[in-house]
Amino acid sequence: MGDVGSATALAAASRALKSYNDSLSSECLATAQKVWNDNVLNKQETPVETDIPDFSPAFMRSMSVGQEATLTIELLLATKDKKYSDFLAKIWPEVKKSLGGGSQRMSFGASSVRTLLKAIPFMGEEYKNDLRAIAQNTKKELDALIAKNPYGVPLGQGGFYSPGSNFSIVDWSLNNAKLYQYFPDIISKEYAIRGLNYILGCHPASSISFVSGVGVNSKRVTYGNNRADFTSIPGGMVPGNYLIKPDFYENKEDWPFIWYENEVVVDGCAGYIYLAALVDHLLQQ
Repeated sequence: MGDVGSATALAAASRALKSYNDSLSSECLATAQKVWNDNVLNKQETPVETDIPDFSPAFMRSMSVGQEATLTIELLLATKDKKYSDFLAKIWPEVKKSLGGGSQRMSFGASSVRTLLKAIPFMGEEYKNDLRAIAQNTKKELDALIAKNPYGVPLGQGGFYSPGSNFSIVDWSLNNAKLYQYFPDIISKEYAIRGLNYILGCHPASSISFVSGVGVNSKRVTYGNNRADFTSIPGGMVPGNYLIKPDFYENKEDWPFIWYENEVVVDGCAGYIYLAALVDHLLQQ
């Protein structure tokens, strides 16, 4: 699965590099296509044997088919070759099954919902209708969040980092923004704006902006390359509030070395920049 995931990034990079570095773009695309041919189209199934319930064969296959779908879609976007849309249609019933109830929290990664949406122009009505059903189910989840907390964001679902992790909330907001773009009759742009509001200060414990240098009162001490200096680099976003049992939210400003509250990482910063630009675009419409 690691090769397929890397190839997905290369396929996407091939589009971004076009007209900037054409030779590198071609190399990225050729490598991604080779991985797709070897590991997706002509793959040899290897039985998974494990006694760990969380890594059952069914779970591992749901992860695998999700990665196959995302790589196939990125290659479809890069080449417009019908063989990729045909293959996606072939595996779509299995992909759909792995969505786990038809919400955006699919088993093979929440960000994959954005990739699935991008394939709509190349697929048939059944595919679009299935994604519409995901949007409708997601709408129910989004509305239910308001009853759980006043911020309307998925607190307590932060995954590896912390309950209410900013990285997860940014990813959630990006999904909402893309769902709005494709299904504006179902998903409101407000669901994307909620997440950005949260990151910039509308959250428990304080009104500090979790992005260094953005906002009147922003994060000044971070776990980055300059952590030993007790300083920050503008534009860095941290994981944010950590829930200390039984019910106390903490985000220490005087000690950068608590990485699960203060760590600055590249993908988190990129996610924030993407979300801020996307919300700005939505507001200009």
